[in-house]
Amino acid sequence: IRNFDSSEKGNLINNNIHAMIFGDKNEILIGHDKGFSVYDKESSKTKNLLENMPVWSIEKDEKYYYLGTKNNGLFIFDKNFKLIKNLVFSEIIEN
Repeated sequence: IRNFDSSEKGNLINNNIHAMIFGDKNEILIGHDKGFSVYDKESSKTKNLLENMPVWSIEKDEKYYYLGTKNNGLFIFDKNFKLIKNLVFSEIIEN
């Protein structure tokens, strides 16, 4: 267990966590009020993505990670955390 100070550079940028799962490469994926963070357990480094977009849910399958946000739709990332697509609610309903 580790306590993160959100004011320190390279740490988790927010402590109000909504979702957390284990990734496929020994990392922890965290959805919080300020976005999405990937914590690499081996290097103890944190990569912050989707800053200022609250992430409320995280799911995965064999190819992708799916991030549900509060107001910005669904984000799909590959296993290297490259953004594949952002689906907004109107696109999901039409398809």
